[in-house]
Amino acid sequence: MSDMHPLVLFAIARESLGALFWPAVVLMLLLALGVLLAIVRALRRGQGLRGGLLIALVVGAVVTALITPLIPTWTHAALSDLRSLVDVAVALGLAAIPGLLAASLAFIVATFVGAARA
Repeated sequence: MSDMHPLVLFAIARESLGALFWPAVVLMLLLALGVLLAIVRALRRGQGLRGGLLIALVVGAVVTALITPLIPTWTHAALSDLRSLVDVAVALGLAAIPGLLAASLAFIVATFVGAARA
């Protein structure tokens, strides 16, 4: 279990992503800041979060569903290689990454557009 230390996981992520590691970290921080600002703005204006969360949930689910069949092609495999439940679970987990990215953007846009209309 000593391999699960956060510094080891950081090194693995940095090695895996290569030159894309720091841009990915910056994008993650910008999205987190955008979501927090959208929440604060919506709550200050008395606007509920329900609409933005519903839109984010739908967009994230659609993007995840569309990306899931493409996951095996990232490793030059065929879609038919998703034979077991574990394979499908891993594909869904990997597809959830762009799904969460899209959901975050959808939440930010929906919240700021809703606040502009109010």
